[in-house]
Amino acid sequence: MTRIILITMAALLTGCATTERVVQVRVPVPVACQVAEPARPMMDTESVQIDAPVDILTRAMRAEIERREGYEVELRAVVAACKTIGTP
Repeated sequence: MTRIILITMAALLTGCATTERVVQVRVPVPVACQVAEPARPMMDTESVQIDAPVDILTRAMRAEIERREGYEVELRAVVAACKTIGTP
């Protein structure tokens, strides 16, 4: 009986003799983006009447392409700013 107690005590003491290993785990935490969304511009084709001549429609469509590309640049800048908020 004393032998079992000694073996148990020896096993418990060897467990206390081992060193603790601390592992640091980095977990990404979502952060809300605080960048304001740019306002959608009025597109030129929205104000042109359906029965307008072809040259006026074409001019409005070309102007809309330029305006839409500018709006896309603003949106991409907002997305890029939101992506860099959580990175160290």
